[in-house]
Amino acid sequence: MDVTVRQLILDLKKKGFSYRALAKVLGVSHEEVRRWALGLYRPKNPHRVLKRLSDLIIDDKPELVDDYYSPTHNGPPNNYFSIRPGDNHLIKRFKRSVKLIADLLDIQNSKLLDYVAETGIKYLKENGSQKLYGVKLRSFTLACFRVVMYRLHYVYPDWISRFNFFGEVKLIDPPIYRRFFLELSEKYLA
Repeated sequence: MDVTVRQLILDLKKKGFSYRALAKVLGVSHEEVRRWALGLYRPKNPHRVLKRLSDLIIDDKPELVDDYYSPTHNGPPNNYFSIRPGDNHLIKRFKRSVKLIADLLDIQNSKLLDYVAETGIKYLKENGSQKLYGVKLRSFTLACFRVVMYRLHYVYPDWISRFNFFGEVKLIDPPIYRRFFLELSEKYLA
């Protein structure tokens, strides 16, 4: 048995994933996943299974966000953009999106990042759980960044070219970004 696949399945089980949930992601039966976890059988395509399981581990690992942005890098971070145990899936996805956009813009200003996360979370809680995924979520996150930059009088060099680049590579959808930017501006800049 490929120990790595087995270990990843066991790690995901510890994180609360069921065999059925893993089977759904992998496109196999839950019995097959259980057999892999017990070491009874090997996956037919271990590379595909490893890739999908690794994505789940990375996607669900709060320490990726916490370690990266922890002010002290030891102990629990005390900021808005760290994933916390009570966060729902939408808030977790949003916080990961904050990290992604911050990395792409090379922003490490913790005050700015705190305000971005606080603004986005406040909006998401006030407006119910919208279906925000992928491009729509990143467009919302970038709009949060821009609104907070205005509020804090933070000047980002070369904003226009970055924005255009994000649109060209389909990281964001400019019309969705503009809609969120207008909504957020009316709520939090007025």
